[in-house]
Amino acid sequence: LEYMLLKRMISCPRVLSIQSHTVYGFVGNKAATFPLQSLGFNVDAINTVSLSNHPDYPNRCKGFGLLPNDFKSLIEGLSDNTLLNYDAILSGYTKSIDVLLELESAIKLNKQYNPSLIYFLDPVLGDNGSYYVPSELTQIYNDHLLPLATVITPNYFEAEILSGIKMNTIDDVINVCNYFHNKGVKLCILKGVKLLDDLNHLNV
Repeated sequence: LEYMLLKRMISCPRVLSIQSHTVYGFVGNKAATFPLQSLGFNVDAINTVSLSNHPDYPNRCKGFGLLPNDFKSLIEGLSDNTLLNYDAILSGYTKSIDVLLELESAIKLNKQYNPSLIYFLDPVLGDNGSYYVPSELTQIYNDHLLPLATVITPNYFEAEILSGIKMNTIDDVINVCNYFHNKGVKLCILKGVKLLDDLNHLNV
């Protein structure tokens, strides 16, 4: 039985999920890890922040963020032990420019071990017309992480901010996707898009 379990673990695709964590509620790593494990993926997680709950509560939340040097140390530990050879990396929420730059280095290092790495980028910037991270992260995503991404999953606000294109029509959506494709992204999944030129069109 132990041999069978070990064999299965070795054969499972390895995923590194770099996202937020909350004690109460399900977002970020807490929302991603178990479903992926249930589908047969071998998931390791790095928490970019550890919060008591989602910040939308009336009294906000308490917690702390991962420091860039601590993130770098975790990646170095994985690399030193030849463990930084993931099949896929997911990244989500962080408020730190320096953590994003360390993430860029980690992805490039993993690609040295596994050139076929799939990188899923959720460029968490904000929603409903406003940022909830520093706006300076936009340029970091555009210049440093988009060129490395295989898949990108922005909401409409994030897609418009990153591309500089307002989305009102199907043609606008195509132009936004082409912007990302020209950056090197293979697949664009746009969330929360509402189109003014076709009110009967499915909102996603």
